[in-house]
Amino acid sequence: MDDPNDLVLAMLGLAMAAIMLVAGALYLIMTPDPIPTRTAPPAVQVSPVS
Repeated sequence: MDDPNDLVLAMLGLAMAAIMLVAGALYLIMTPDPIPTRTAPPAVQVSPVS
């Protein structure tokens, strides 16, 4: 890192990574829960009477 521009670019990269992490966290928090779907009732199992 002899050039001061390298430090500026590294700070810019860290800032962009932080923004993307915050945006991803907000996306996960703000997405609505999926609508629950009805499942079919379990099949009736007939056992032989002994």
